[in-house]
Amino acid sequence: MDGREVLPETRRYDPEAHCTIPIRMINEEPDYRYFQDPDLPQFKVTNQRISRVHGLLEEVPFEVKRRFCNQFGMDVFDVKMVFKNPWSIELFTRLIWSLQIDPKIPFVWIY
Repeated sequence: MDGREVLPETRRYDPEAHCTIPIRMINEEPDYRYFQDPDLPQFKVTNQRISRVHGLLEEVPFEVKRRFCNQFGMDVFDVKMVFKNPWSIELFTRLIWSLQIDPKIPFVWIY
């Protein structure tokens, strides 16, 4: 998007830095050809199966942060502060639900 050349490389995601990091360069693209494995049976993934599996997954951090903004009326900066430490997320939500108080009050206590 910024005009730089896209390098043929394998990358991994670093959850701490919230970015991807190169692992290795791809020297020859033919190494990445698709070969169908003759021992694996073919199957179709239906929308019903996708919905069922999706229902088993936990909320991803981005969705939790968005929910905090919507549900508790918090701004993005405050939600990011709560999410800096895993223990603060638990403490924050327990205080809000158990005491039935405005989210701004425990936020000020913790930060």
